[in-house]
Amino acid sequence: MHAGLSNLVVLKTKHSGFAGFIREPFTTLPETSDRIFATAVNAQWLYANEALDYDALWTRVRQLLVDTFAAHLPVDLTPLGLENRNEIFMPVDEPHGLIEATLRRGA
Repeated sequence: MHAGLSNLVVLKTKHSGFAGFIREPFTTLPETSDRIFATAVNAQWLYANEALDYDALWTRVRQLLVDTFAAHLPVDLTPLGLENRNEIFMPVDEPHGLIEATLRRGA
């Protein structure tokens, strides 16, 4: 049984630095200790057993993806006398790129 999800949009506003990576002549991304990370996740997986609760497992995989790729640091609006209910984020279009990975678990 195959399952998956597409276009799960996530935003991570803390602990998303990108530093200490291998540099080569075509590397253009500068190192940074923290940044906003926004992406759309596409994931596919294969269930090895047919006697499973597919709905519960799909929900758990989705939650693991959200927990991994999205962590929010709310903007402190208290000096303005306002409360931020995780509603204020600033989108940026640089840097950007395509990251692709394949994970396999041995039988």
